[in-house]
Amino acid sequence: MEIKSIKNFYTPNSFDRVGLNFILNKNYKKYYDHASGYNYPIHDNAKFFEKLYELFLKECKILFGDFDLSPLNQKTCFCYRSNKDTWVSAYHDHIRTSIINGVYYYDVEKGDSISFLNNGKEHIYYPDKNELLVFPCHLVHKPNRPVGNKYRYSINMEIITTQSVDEIFNRK
Repeated sequence: MEIKSIKNFYTPNSFDRVGLNFILNKNYKKYYDHASGYNYPIHDNAKFFEKLYELFLKECKILFGDFDLSPLNQKTCFCYRSNKDTWVSAYHDHIRTSIINGVYYYDVEKGDSISFLNNGKEHIYYPDKNELLVFPCHLVHKPNRPVGNKYRYSINMEIITTQSVDEIFNRK
């Protein structure tokens, strides 16, 4: 499978986490639409997430070499928030919205997981808190039911390049 893992991608301190939790919850209340999807955009008080996206972009250029951003690229981060009682999920991909997809696991419990489908087989991955997973837009995946009552927060980031997904992910 074409998944890259960056452990300890970004580790906010306890003080920063209080502020980030406030931002995530504020954006959840303002932008989450129960009828239309699982993710919500992070717009208000989003300076941290602008920096997080820039770190993601920099890490992808380290992983794949230089690439050109498409004029369609947007640097918006989206949050997926769930616990075992509010979990809703479905297998999906990001073919229509990106070339490179990244998921930053801001807050997960040990045992939380994500499933990937590859050649008709399900592969389960258990990410660590502060880990970043990078994978191609066509990789089908879904977050699995969280193990605890605490909210799991994962941040989705996407990159649209002028190069194709094969050009990016087949580089040596």
